[in-house]
Amino acid sequence: GNALVGACDSWGALPPTIARADPEARALAAVRRYVAHGITAIRTHVALHVGSDPFRAVDALTGLRERLRGRVTLQVCLLAGHETPTELVAAAADRGIDVMGGCPHLADDPRAECTRMLDIAEARDLPVDLHVDEVTDLPDADDDLDIVELARQTLARGLSRPVTASHAVRLGMLPPSRREPVLAEVLRAGLGVVALPITNLYLQGRDATHAVPRGLTALRALLEAGIPLAAGADNVRDPFNVAGRAEPFETTSLLQTAGHLTAEQALHAVTTGAREVLGLPRAGVAPGDVADLLLVPDVDLGDVLAGAEDARIVLSGGRVG
Repeated sequence: GNALVGACDSWGALPPTIARADPEARALAAVRRYVAHGITAIRTHVALHVGSDPFRAVDALTGLRERLRGRVTLQVCLLAGHETPTELVAAAADRGIDVMGGCPHLADDPRAECTRMLDIAEARDLPVDLHVDEVTDLPDADDDLDIVELARQTLARGLSRPVTASHAVRLGMLPPSRREPVLAEVLRAGLGVVALPITNLYLQGRDATHAVPRGLTALRALLEAGIPLAAGADNVRDPFNVAGRAEPFETTSLLQTAGHLTAEQALHAVTTGAREVLGLPRAGVAPGDVADLLLVPDVDLGDVLAGAEDARIVLSGGRVG
C-alpha cells in the first residue's frame, strides 16, 4: 500500500507545466494510441483538480467523449478522493459523467467512504466502479474487505446499474477457505471485477524483502465462480505504470505469465469480458453485434498474443480506424 500512496502523492505533485497542459489534447493523443492497437472502448477515471477549476479534467473528458461518439466508446468515471468534500463530489457527478468512482481503501474509514460513494451514485442512478482492496495485507475478518462491503450494499440497496470492483488485489491473497464465501457474495451481488495486472504487479509487494506477494486478484477463482472478469492496462507512462504501451497484448501477456490464465481466458478478459463488465453490447461478427473489431492474420492465437503478427486492422464503429 505504501507504493500506491507514494504514486498518488507523485501524481498530485506533477510539475506545473504538466498540470497546465491541455487535458483534452493529452487524452486524445492517448486515445489515438489505444485505437491504433485495437482498443475501441475505454473507461477513463478522472480526478478532481485542486484549485479554482476542480472540474477541468471532468469537463475536458466528457467533451472528448462527445467528439468521439460513434467512433470510440469513452466512459468517463469520476475518481473521487476520500478527502474531497461531498458537495464537490456531488457537483462533479452532475456534470455528465458516465460512472461514479472512488477509492474507499485509501480512506480512514473505508466502509463510510463506500457508503458515501454509493449514496451519490444511487441518487443519480449511475453505474459504480470503485477501487477496492488494492493492498496485499489481509484484514482480520472478511467483513473488513472492501469488496464484501460493496457487495452487501449493492444487494441491500437493490442497485440496478452495473457495479464494478477494480483491482481487488486482496482476493488473490485469501486462502480458499476464506475466498469461497467472499466470491459467493460477489456473485450474488452481480459485481463485475476488473484486474489491472500491470499496475498491481508494479506497485504491490515493494516492501517485501523476500517471497514477494503477487499483486493480482484471484483471476482463476473468479472465472471458476462465474463472476464477470475484465482486465485492463490501467495507466500509460505515469507513477502507477512506468512502461504502459496502451497495448492489450501487454495485459494478456501478464495474465498468462503472472496470472496463469490460458490464452483464451486472457483474450476473453480484454475483449468480451471487458465489454460485459463495462455494460457494453457484445462486439463481434454476428448480425446485430457492434462492429468494434481487431482483425489479425489467421494464425495461432498464441502467435497473435505474443505479437508475432504485427499486421492489425482496427474496425471502430464499423469503420477502419
